[in-house]
Amino acid sequence: QACMAFFQGANVGTVAYPFLTMAGANLLRAFGTQEQKSLYLKPMLEGRYFGTMMLTEPQAGSSLSDVATRAEPQPDGHYKLKGTKIFISGGDHELSENIVHLALARIAGAPPGVKGLSLFLVPRYLVNADGTRGKRNDVVLAGLIEKMGYRGTVSTMIKFGEDDDCTAYLVGQPNQGLACMFHMMNEARIGVGMGAVMLGYAGYLASLDYARNRPQGRHPQEKDPTKKQVPLIEHADIRRMLLAQKAYVEGSFALGLFCARLVDEKATAPDAAAKREAHLLLEILTPVIKAWPSDWCLKANELAIQIHGGYGYTRDFTVEQHYRDNRLNPIHEGTNGIQALDLLGRKVSFENGAAFALLTSEMVKTAEAAKRDATLRAWGEALLAA
Repeated sequence: QACMAFFQGANVGTVAYPFLTMAGANLLRAFGTQEQKSLYLKPMLEGRYFGTMMLTEPQAGSSLSDVATRAEPQPDGHYKLKGTKIFISGGDHELSENIVHLALARIAGAPPGVKGLSLFLVPRYLVNADGTRGKRNDVVLAGLIEKMGYRGTVSTMIKFGEDDDCTAYLVGQPNQGLACMFHMMNEARIGVGMGAVMLGYAGYLASLDYARNRPQGRHPQEKDPTKKQVPLIEHADIRRMLLAQKAYVEGSFALGLFCARLVDEKATAPDAAAKREAHLLLEILTPVIKAWPSDWCLKANELAIQIHGGYGYTRDFTVEQHYRDNRLNPIHEGTNGIQALDLLGRKVSFENGAAFALLTSEMVKTAEAAKRDATLRAWGEALLAA
């Protein structure tokens, strides 16, 4: 995540393709069969195949209970899919040899709601047993989404089974699709949070540079109009906006790296207790790292435009694009309202409040440590009171 952040800051749209592919590869590594790993995971790790995640449908939006794509079991063990997915990032392109779609659908006879969702691997091109690419699957581009920003990533509407011949392969167990998909989505939510951070950071650096180099006006106490103008950064209101951006983006960046480290510790910690702590903290912090930077680093982008003044509202500078790109992040990978429902409805009460108790305990430790430092004492006391 630390390395990927530089690419996100440089061009968040292009980064979405490997980002989705890595998340899909990790999902297949966790739940795929040996055959699926051999035929699809290996070329994804090699960068020859790209991946997508397919949840949203036109009639369902964020309400996954209403997913209607159907999966009919076939005698040879695979399935035939029929349905429509929308807002699929990277859903159709010529950047890779193949596209591996990971799609939620209902097997015939499954229970209603999210308990009846299963996860399927749907390749753009079928793959032969020897790993060579076979015929085109019945996966059709039905339309392109014209977006406000994030235009470096193609957004698509995709139809399955227009000719009743869309081959799909079950990943994991039937009716366990959402649990499998969350393995991918939780990782993606950290990545979305980091993407929001880096867009906010790019805007901050751009406005900082502009404020240092753009001469405008004089100090309030300077009444002589013949005196040299001062750089924008010497004005109190500009400094206020720069410091706000700095707080939003650097605080969010630290939170993102902390969550990324928890992912590593959950997998590699030497003892079970440390792995459990990492798991509990990740449970409660995942909706936070997705939503907080999406809101506040977008605010940082707004302030970057404000510092540029009229120029910020033009395409002469990059700050308007940073804002347009970042405006997606409070929406996708679960809207920020949905993250709030998840945080209070599930994560705070998770394991009888164990995750929330651990998080508050860690916060108290930090505040107590700050109180023992002369420089940080006032902030430690304020944090502890809060």
